Amino acid sequence: MDKNNKLKYFVYARKSSEGEERQARSIEDQLALIWKRVRDSKLDIVQEFTESQTARRPGRPVFNEMIQRIENGEADAILAWHPDRLARNSIDGGKIMHLLDTGHLQNLLFENFWFEHTSQGMYMLYLAFAQSKYYTDNLSENIRRGIDSKLKRGVYPNWAKRGYTNHPRTKEIIPDPMTFHLVQELFDLYATGKYSFAYLGEMFFEKGLHNNSGGVLAAAQVQRMLKDPFYYGHFRYVGELYEGIHQPCVSKELFDKAQAVMKNKGKAKTRKADNHAFLGLMTCAECGYSITAEEQRGHVYYRCSRKSKKIEKCTQPYLREESLIAQLKGMMDQVTLPQNWLNNFLNEIDKISGSLESRANGQFSKIDSESQKIQSKVSRLADLYIENDLSRAEYLARKEKLLSEKVALLERRRKIANTTERMRLEQMRKPLELLQDWISCASGVDHKKLRDFVSEVGSNMKLNSRELLWNWISPYSILASRGSYSTWR
Repeated sequence: MDKNNKLKYFVYARKSSEGEERQARSIEDQLALIWKRVRDSKLDIVQEFTESQTARRPGRPVFNEMIQRIENGEADAILAWHPDRLARNSIDGGKIMHLLDTGHLQNLLFENFWFEHTSQGMYMLYLAFAQSKYYTDNLSENIRRGIDSKLKRGVYPNWAKRGYTNHPRTKEIIPDPMTFHLVQELFDLYATGKYSFAYLGEMFFEKGLHNNSGGVLAAAQVQRMLKDPFYYGHFRYVGELYEGIHQPCVSKELFDKAQAVMKNKGKAKTRKADNHAFLGLMTCAECGYSITAEEQRGHVYYRCSRKSKKIEKCTQPYLREESLIAQLKGMMDQVTLPQNWLNNFLNEIDKISGSLESRANGQFSKIDSESQKIQSKVSRLADLYIENDLSRAEYLARKEKLLSEKVALLERRRKIANTTERMRLEQMRKPLELLQDWISCASGVDHKKLRDFVSEVGSNMKLNSRELLWNWISPYSILASRGSYSTWR
């Protein structure tokens, strides 16, 4: 009788953690070969062990359980596909060798490796374990070299973050056409200080910005996005800040505004979602308290919330929503211009803007030169760190300072591109385009859009005896009082 038939075997199959389906198929393939061997050789199998975990480091729970039970005498042989299924590290390999030396293990059978329990067989097994460890270590070094190369080139070495995607062929990180603009809008809204993380998560879920499982972004996820330097063109990897080559989603200036709002713990609170679009838009002219809304017999009425303790009884009457809407539209009509005037103004702005393009080239050249000098300093700093002339803490601090200076230069470049004259032109353009939008949709404007329009042109809105009062926001005050200006155009 074959001596293998007298032994009690544990079957062991393992695959490193990757995709679950790939793991299952790989383990099943191993087991198919192993059990064919069992049937052909009529081996005595005590138990089958399977595990989906890397053997690079010790600590596999299933493997450790199997070793313990061998030490307890429940089995005295192992059947596996290859020695590297048992160990890819020196500690687990040493355990197997020690069990063979002490007689707890009498034999090892492999489908893809020949082993005989002799001095030569033990030596070959030792080499097999050593080769497995070398393969793992070498693979890790190659991966590290690849990551270091990406970091030096400014390539983020992980998958694209929310708002970006990986190019299907080159795998480079590029803006996601479906969500990139949503992340920009997310920063814009949060930087106003009017919205909470949770509210933004729900708002942008409706717009199409989801978490990895397709659900609403949690408040903590929104906060992490808003704190991530990746979105202004840098990224952190293992605690170190790197300058990325991917397209920034927001400016450093906007990113810093968002951080300032976050630092102030989001003092400004968002308006709760409500079916009544004009809540929070006005206050009571008599007592200064908020205006609330309620429905009566199919109509919506706005009235003072009457929460004042200074005034015994506020006398302000109700105002029907239809009347309020008519007054809000009248407010917009006071600043509206004829369409042909708007077109002429915008055309003039375009002509003047075109003539400003060539005036900033000298400043751009100077800034680009300074930026290159900073990059050279970053490279020299890295050399000093590699040569152990700098501690890691000092290296990281000085590098972050230099990169921050470089970002400031780039921001200055953008500001020069928008010179004072250009900024004035854009300040003219914005209200004119708003009025164009109003003309195009005034007849069918919904309540929320109407609220957005009037919030752009007026402030400090109050209700007094069913009459809407407000202050004009510049430059709409000029348009509203144009009758008294002979040269207002």
